[in-house]
Amino acid sequence: MQKTHDTEPFQELVKHIANRYWKEVFLLTAEALANADNLLNVMKVKVNQIVAGDEKIQQFLVWVNEKSFSVSTSYKPAAVRDFYFSGCPLFLNEAIDPRGKASHTDGLDCVDMIENMDDDLDLCIDANLSYALEMSEIYASQSDPSFSFDLAINSAMQLTDDTDLYYELYDLYDQFPDDSWDDPGALHRWWQINGQAWSKQLQTVMIEYRNLGHTWQFLSEQKHLLQRYRIANEILVDCLSNCEDSRTLIQQEIEQMLLLPIAEIERRKEMKSGDFQ
Repeated sequence: MQKTHDTEPFQELVKHIANRYWKEVFLLTAEALANADNLLNVMKVKVNQIVAGDEKIQQFLVWVNEKSFSVSTSYKPAAVRDFYFSGCPLFLNEAIDPRGKASHTDGLDCVDMIENMDDDLDLCIDANLSYALEMSEIYASQSDPSFSFDLAINSAMQLTDDTDLYYELYDLYDQFPDDSWDDPGALHRWWQINGQAWSKQLQTVMIEYRNLGHTWQFLSEQKHLLQRYRIANEILVDCLSNCEDSRTLIQQEIEQMLLLPIAEIERRKEMKSGDFQ
């Protein structure tokens, strides 16, 4: 069995941790090892290093972690962090499923989510609100816009048990012109005058009531780092999934540390070391 400090053989391999073309190499290597702990440890260290030096990305990961703790859900913490890291996707493509595996779902729409996520209404609300905000911004830039985000607002409104949030969303929904369905042009004309203020109001409500919808304004270099970080985490998760039947304590700890800011990772390590003193 490999010693825990024997990580040198993997140093060259992990240089490609953010390259999807190397995914099969990582999977085959992990499968070939009697114990993949050392490889997975080196991979996790390399994943963290991708964004460790960027303060704004670390602040974003702090928010992701804090937000994940604020919701009631049946999903594992790493899966919830992935949900918010990815922008609360209404279509949960390639999200980490409750078992920590990579799930490739086929477009769960709003109704499907309500039917299949009875214990995860917080995620449904946030997905619908994020979708509405994103679509409202896209709507403003379209020459022939389609009107779809009203359903997302209505769904979030029906799902929430927060009375204040309900009436805030009702007010947003009620602002649309009454004849918008009979005359799509009416909405477009209304939107040209009121759309920017409406989107801003929605964002303000989301931030106040759901700690959601913040404008991060990442630079192009930071977006590139986040993309590499995302790919690297996907490869790491896939390798962990291959070890599901023989998951070790070290591998469980790696899963628990996914998508965490460096400060939180260090805090947890200190707490763990204190437990053994």
